[in-house]
Amino acid sequence: AKQVEEGCFPSILAAATKEEEAEEEDAQRAVTQELNAMGSRLVDCNADLSPGRGVSNPGLDDLVRWHETLRGRHERLTCAFKTRIHRELSTQAAHSSIMKDFGVKSMATVAGWMTSETVVSYINHGTDRLGFGHQANNCIGWVIYVATITLLVPTFEWLLRDTPPANSFRRDQVQLFKTCLPMLFAWAWKGLVSAVLALRGNDFLTKMAIAGVLTGFVIVAELCPCYSRNAKAIKMHGEGDTICARILVFPGHLGLSVGFAWNTLCTHFVNIACAHVHEPLLVLMIESVYFCVISAVITGITVFLQRRIEDQKSELTEVDRAPSQSNKELLKITHTIEFVSSTTALDAVHFVYAWGQLGVLNAFFFTYLFGCESPTSCENFGYQANFLFAVVLTAAAARGVGVLALETRAQAWNRAGSWLAAQALGLNVGWAWANFTSAAIADAVGHDGGVKLPPSVMHTLCAVFAWMVISLMHRKFEVERRAWDRHVAEQEAEHHVDEHATC
Repeated sequence: AKQVEEGCFPSILAAATKEEEAEEEDAQRAVTQELNAMGSRLVDCNADLSPGRGVSNPGLDDLVRWHETLRGRHERLTCAFKTRIHRELSTQAAHSSIMKDFGVKSMATVAGWMTSETVVSYINHGTDRLGFGHQANNCIGWVIYVATITLLVPTFEWLLRDTPPANSFRRDQVQLFKTCLPMLFAWAWKGLVSAVLALRGNDFLTKMAIAGVLTGFVIVAELCPCYSRNAKAIKMHGEGDTICARILVFPGHLGLSVGFAWNTLCTHFVNIACAHVHEPLLVLMIESVYFCVISAVITGITVFLQRRIEDQKSELTEVDRAPSQSNKELLKITHTIEFVSSTTALDAVHFVYAWGQLGVLNAFFFTYLFGCESPTSCENFGYQANFLFAVVLTAAAARGVGVLALETRAQAWNRAGSWLAAQALGLNVGWAWANFTSAAIADAVGHDGGVKLPPSVMHTLCAVFAWMVISLMHRKFEVERRAWDRHVAEQEAEHHVDEHATC
């Protein structure tokens, strides 16, 4: 390589070109002349391709061998350069996609929470006249909202199943609304579970019963033949993709509710201990110990469930391909039960992990630093503290999600931990902004000066404002994502990078 840089072989390519263009005699004569010139230059440069042996008056075979060596090195260098370019572009494209998913998940969380709180606040105006008490009326209001949203969400999903083809503002808004629809459904059922728990007094047995019944309902519903048949039809966009079919598969969106039910059960004694301890440092220590324990347990459960899900997928595939057997249907049912129960449990435990992570962050920021019992109960600097927490968490989570998602972990335990942390950060950012909105609304409604607005009107204004901000941010994300995809494609075309090429 040093000899090439110093110009010891400046005419090898010229000799090769003459050999291709000239006649056999002219080529031989040119090669002979080039050999003589090459030999003198090699002696002057002390070029020695063989250890301990000088090269003088090299023959045609030596020149061909040197040419092949240089060409091979050039090809390997070119291939390594293209591989590096492809790796860097793929990493940058993956990071862009991760940030987009992170932002959409956080925005959908805020949109789902704001919409549910706004609608239920209006429903409660009517249920308050029933005279059953505040908790009972609130529970009735959530029942009405859940029944309504269970019908509306599948209907809108069916109406918007065909996304507009053009890359326009309308397409981006339709895509955002479709992404938020499952979160609207999830927050509705989560609110109902919370209202039922509040109605029953939050005792331990009630929490256990609700968590067990809700989990069993989801598993049994997903095991029904109609569920798998309708889910397949929806995925294939076939004739069976109807509004009724989408309504029947709603148990698949209850992961947030199931996770919330199990989280209230897991944190039952933790909340009791924190309620009896008035020292902020002790509260932080209790929440930290709980999160360390629950994260280790959930990580182990996640490793087991992920391995079990993959095993059951393989078993179901083998059973379908196997010839007719007497116990084929029994084996298929058994593997299906294990697969559905594992996916339901995995969907629930990662929400428990997310709430545990948010609990220790809230304990540090609000309880330890500001002396508040919860993010929404800060008397001094309530919404200001929530805004600061949401901004800091958003910046830290955006950085952390990119690192966790792009790093390759060798052990299954580390991969499960990274996956849980990345999933939790996206949800916690949305919940942090939801807490800020709740604190801001409470401050605006309870403020003595200025314009006095009812809570439902304030919820409506904040919900409209939140949807406007989310729409603009999602539009910006989509425009940047498409621009980045074009940049990656142009760079790959410019450098002739092929992802399937091998060195």
